[in-house]
Amino acid sequence: MGSSFGRFMSPDLSNLSVDFWLPQTWNRYSYALNNPLAFVDQNGMWPTNIHNQIINEAFPGLGKDQLKTLQQASHDTDYKNQVDGHSPQDVEVSFVHGMSDGEHQQDPMEAQQEGDAFIAKNEQVAEQTQADWIASGQSGVAPNALTAFGNALQTVEDRTSPAHEGNQPWYGSWHWSAVQHVWAEHSINQNQMNNSVAAARYAYFRTFGLDLYLLAIRAHGACVTTTDSASGTSSTTCQ
Repeated sequence: MGSSFGRFMSPDLSNLSVDFWLPQTWNRYSYALNNPLAFVDQNGMWPTNIHNQIINEAFPGLGKDQLKTLQQASHDTDYKNQVDGHSPQDVEVSFVHGMSDGEHQQDPMEAQQEGDAFIAKNEQVAEQTQADWIASGQSGVAPNALTAFGNALQTVEDRTSPAHEGNQPWYGSWHWSAVQHVWAEHSINQNQMNNSVAAARYAYFRTFGLDLYLLAIRAHGACVTTTDSASGTSSTTCQ
């Protein structure tokens, strides 16, 4: 960063954040779409925003590394992980994003069923991984279980987006409708955030059970200890 020029002096070598429909991403000298108050670029490869906000809001009781694991898995499902031999943005696997294959006029109900199966498959992997973790004498949440759950979580969250809900048709990244889609997802209001958080939390509860769910949603707060002068007993209350 050249402070006298007010800009970065070398380009971002990765092209993973380039989006054809967002011209600002073509500039490899920019950071977080030139809007660092709304976006972050945690590893220099792609800007992250709403999905990470939902995860942070939904699971305040998880540790920093655990949150990063969920965020990374969610991102990889969106952009990296192949499904049935298809890249994640291919129309054939639109169900991963809570959408239907518009190019082949897929029935939205069929896409819903395929999405349900995708979520269930990853949640089952998370459940089994967690069971093996506990059986081996470990405690807490297994990192690999969080990764599997994060794969499902991407679909769970996407389904709550106004641009996805109801398994709306997806025609691919190069179709003109992608412009409208990107614009529809550039922000999230409080009601939408609440719906997404509720869906994410329910999925976590369904996967990991009540005890780990309560730990995940419990906010880190201050604890106050008070002592009864008459009895000498103490009690601690945490926010």
